[in-house]
Amino acid sequence: MADGTFREDLYYRLNVIPIHLPPLRDRGDDVMMMARIFLAEYNDHHSLESRVFTDASETLLQAYQWPGNVRELKNVIERAVLLTEGTQIDAGDLSIDRRGQCIEEAKPDVGLEVGQNGLVRISFPKWGLPLDDLERQVIEEALKHTHGNISRAARLLHISRHTLRYLVYLGWCCVGS
Repeated sequence: MADGTFREDLYYRLNVIPIHLPPLRDRGDDVMMMARIFLAEYNDHHSLESRVFTDASETLLQAYQWPGNVRELKNVIERAVLLTEGTQIDAGDLSIDRRGQCIEEAKPDVGLEVGQNGLVRISFPKWGLPLDDLERQVIEEALKHTHGNISRAARLLHISRHTLRYLVYLGWCCVGS
């Protein structure tokens, strides 16, 4: 209105009942409802064999924070439809991980040192140390320490085996790296 690009009388006519629409990350099951609608739309639009989400991909879609809201969700679904071979879209096909970063993104190993006695030393570089990177490094070290045994590594980290398997499955960290 201040720029003169929107009529003031029209604004007041439309502003009878303000509607607050929370961001996608706060709308729980709406994510999967919309994801399924977009999936069907893009399957049809691109004339492809119908694809479906696996349980792992649904878990990831619901856990992701969606900083780009609905537009980002649409783009992620369309990309998965176009790039997935076969009929099942798995978590790895979505090109997002649990922290909202691109899976292919480089994750530097800084800040964590494990001594021969098993004690962990953390150093903070002058540019800082993202907690997500430190967490990934701790998980990788636990897996190295247990020679890739997920059950033993999970016990060391005081997390469930299922949680550790899920993190490894997403490609967030790798066994034997």
